[in-house]
Amino acid sequence: MTALEQELIALRREFHRYPESGWTEFRTTVRIIEELEKLGLPVHYGKAIHEKEKMYGMPSAQQLELCWQRAKEECGREDLLEAMRGGYTGCGSTVWPQRRICWSQKALLNPTSLPDFPADARAFCPASPPAPACAITTTAVLWMIPIPGQGN
Repeated sequence: MTALEQELIALRREFHRYPESGWTEFRTTVRIIEELEKLGLPVHYGKAIHEKEKMYGMPSAQQLELCWQRAKEECGREDLLEAMRGGYTGCGSTVWPQRRICWSQKALLNPTSLPDFPADARAFCPASPPAPACAITTTAVLWMIPIPGQGN
């Protein structure tokens, strides 16, 4: 088993130790942001990547706040968590110039809402995510979206 495989297995196990329902994946989002930042990648999250009217199946405000408080106690990253308050979980990042990596929790994360998503690629973005490149947990999925004209 390679070091990368061991690291991914450890992350998956960590995510499963702290289960979070849809729109309450505060802790999971923080951990993914931390991992992407370790790689030196720009990360977009919070209201910057969500359209409120497309956030279906939201838990009650009370449930969201309880889950937010739990994440704050468990990971202590209030600097990141504050932007997610109210269920704005999930994140996205450019992995390399021709691909974008997005993380979503059962709901569609609209990659075209990321600030640096190329305007000419918006028309090619699927209405729903393509098949996952790799699954991290049952609710946290990573996928890579090719950006047209970038040497895919």
